[in-house]
Amino acid sequence: MGRAFGRVGAAAGRRHASYTVLDAPVLAFAAGVALATGLVFGVLPAGLLRRAQPQSLRSRQHGGDIGLRRLRSTLIALQAAFSLVLVSGAITLGMSFLKLLGTDMGFRTDHLATASVALAGTPREADSRAYYREVLDRLRAQPGVESVAVAEFLPLGNGNSFAEFFFIPESGGADRLGAIVSVTADYLRTMRTPLVAGRDFSRQDERDSSPVVVVNEEFARKLDPGLRVVGKRITPRGFKLGPLAIVGVARTERYFGPSDTRLPAVFFLTSGKPLYHMPFVARVHGRPEAALPLLRDAIRAVEPKAPVFSVETFDQRLSDSLARPRFYATAVIFFGGFALLLAVIGVYGVASYAMAQRTAEIGLRLAIGAPPARVRAMLLREGLLPVAAGTMAGVAASAALARVALHLIEGADPIGAATCGGAGALLLASTAFAVWIATRRILRVDPVLALRAL
Repeated sequence: MGRAFGRVGAAAGRRHASYTVLDAPVLAFAAGVALATGLVFGVLPAGLLRRAQPQSLRSRQHGGDIGLRRLRSTLIALQAAFSLVLVSGAITLGMSFLKLLGTDMGFRTDHLATASVALAGTPREADSRAYYREVLDRLRAQPGVESVAVAEFLPLGNGNSFAEFFFIPESGGADRLGAIVSVTADYLRTMRTPLVAGRDFSRQDERDSSPVVVVNEEFARKLDPGLRVVGKRITPRGFKLGPLAIVGVARTERYFGPSDTRLPAVFFLTSGKPLYHMPFVARVHGRPEAALPLLRDAIRAVEPKAPVFSVETFDQRLSDSLARPRFYATAVIFFGGFALLLAVIGVYGVASYAMAQRTAEIGLRLAIGAPPARVRAMLLREGLLPVAAGTMAGVAASAALARVALHLIEGADPIGAATCGGAGALLLASTAFAVWIATRRILRVDPVLALRAL
């Protein structure tokens, strides 16, 4: 059961690291939506206009056909509704992504570089422990290296972690499940994983015959909600290890990225355990990208025949783990902004068209003494009515699709009323500005010339 737990963890890592964005079904769906959009918003209005009667064409010169006005208003309302859904989704995903970036990872990725090595089939396979000690000593001696460690399983990777049940004598024989992570003494210090209770590993612990462990908060909380576990002993099932004394409690690391669940984990020293393909992690001064060649060359110098791979910074590993939520957030924000722009352009075009078609009416109103500001306010009210109706429909649609964001970014908040209200206010303000700009020509209309068009 423990090893199955480890495979689940590895699968979660792969799910975060690789995925397919564009494939045949996605492209087919996009093509279908584009075709349907062209038919609904292009061919259908053109067909309605072609069937218009000459009398209707003449009547539009004096204010427009009522049926066509309603059609334009309906299209504007639909456009506003779709725009509101996209804008509210863009706001929600944007805020969720920023929240994801601020998640406490349990360690710090800055100034961290890592590299993996495979000893299988090399001359140093038989004395792997001596090899790792030699590499660690060489890396510690390199200029700019603050600390270096080895871990069986590093965060933000695709490796395997083993998990086993632990027998806890102090808790009446209760068992707890935790991931087993083998590390060297400087691991927590290198990763900047803070301790919340007890102490860290020491070099003396590596030489002592009495094994000790450090557990994370999630594991400790399962033993005692108050995290009072320092000094207790646990015995892993399935491992040939005696009782392990808990000497410290560390902050829980999110192994597969900010959206990952918190896994209970137990750290124990690599003493007495064969080492074959455990990755190195080094904390350096300055830019970690500049330390990557130094890290790779120092490892190769000890055993040139051992392949060195996955030489990268932890910032890059974090960026890779955020690839999917970043893509979804960027795509929805782009389409939300584009939809808002199209809505503003559409309302501006309709308002300008109405202004041109109602020149005679506007001239008559101005000739009998109507202030230009009042006429503009009338056109603004008429232009915003379909937008307001579409906004209300968009709020309802956003509420119906509120849980879609939860599937795009793990841990995202659903689209709330405040978000819909903000998106609606932005949409109404933008379209009101467009109508106000489109009707600015009213101030330059000559009532005499306008009346001649009657």
